[in-house]
This record gives sequence, C-alpha cells and structure tokens, in this order.
Amino acid sequence: MGFSQRQAKSIINFREKSGGFKTPEDLKKVYVISDEMYAKILPFVKIFQPECNNLTQTATNITEIKAKGKVSLTELNEADSAQLVALPGIGPYFARKIIGYRHKLGGFASEYQLTEIYGFDQEKIEMIKELVSVDTLKIKKIKIDTASVKSLASHPYIGDYATNAIIRLRKVAAEGTFCLALIIRNKIIKPENLSYIKYYFE
Repeated sequence: MGFSQRQAKSIINFREKSGGFKTPEDLKKVYVISDEMYAKILPFVKIFQPECNNLTQTATNITEIKAKGKVSLTELNEADSAQLVALPGIGPYFARKIIGYRHKLGGFASEYQLTEIYGFDQEKIEMIKELVSVDTLKIKKIKIDTASVKSLASHPYIGDYATNAIIRLRKVAAEGTFCLALIIRNKIIKPENLSYIKYYFE
C-alpha cells in the first residue's frame, strides 16, 4: 500500500488502542493517513465484523476459562522479574529491560509498547500477548502544566527537543488554556507517539 514503517506502526498502535477498525472511515482518524492516501487505499480495505452471537460466545468462553483458573495473566505494570522470566521468550535480560522501560514510561498502556525495547520484536509479542494484561490505571501520570524540564525530557515520548517547545508554549499560553490538547494541536509530539501520549500526561 506504500506505507512507511513509521506509518504502519502508527496504524497498528491506533488499532490496538481503539479496539479495532469498525468501518473504513475509521482510517481517517489515524494521524498519518492523509485524505489522498485514504482515497488510494479505500478500494482495498475490507473490515470483518463478527456476528454479535459469536462475540458473546467468545466473551463467555474467555470468562469461563479464567473462572476455572486455566489462565493466569501477568499484569505488565506490576510484574516482577520472576513473573516476567516465566513468560515464553523472556529471559533475565528482557525482564530487566521491561522493568527499566516501564519505569521510564511510568507504566505500559499496551503490550505492543514492548517492541520499543531494542531487540524485542513482533515474534516475542505473539508469544506472550495472550498471557499478559495491562492495567492503564496503574500508569503514573505527569501534570503537563507543572512538570519540570527534567521529568518531561526524560520521558521516552517527549525528549529534549519537544520539552523545549512545550516549555516555550507553556510560557506564552493564556492562563487556563495550557493543556495536552494544545500541545497536540501545535504538533509538538511525534505522530507515532500520539496514540499513547494521553495515558502519560494530564
């Protein structure tokens, strides 16, 4: 379709966080897809919509399995090294990397963020995605209107360059108007990070 790696990653991130595409028009909500690109790919877009009965049955089956204790999910925002090492494909090295990256982020919003760790590829995600869960309520949020330069710059989705832009914007914004939405409108945040940024700043 002519998507770059960055665009493809943004589309996947949007899909995971939104719960999937319901109609072709949902593609317009993805930041990296222009109107021109949307028109180009529309004839090739097919979206499968399961029957309501199938969805109900699937949900019931999953609930029954969990109730019987056959599935014990590892919650990524609380898991310790031992719990992570117990997952397939996760040895001591990646367990340390996961905990370290979790600390830098403030917590995970999706298991797919693990691919942002060097060497952690899609194959590993496929191995563990049915065995882990993510509780976004456990994410430590940063108050964007009062955050220090250090706390902003150290966050993986911000960095030094964006921090400088945020601080400048914060200084000139009218009282009571500075917020995350204003930062997004000014295109300070990298497009590939937009789908996650709302989980970390308020």
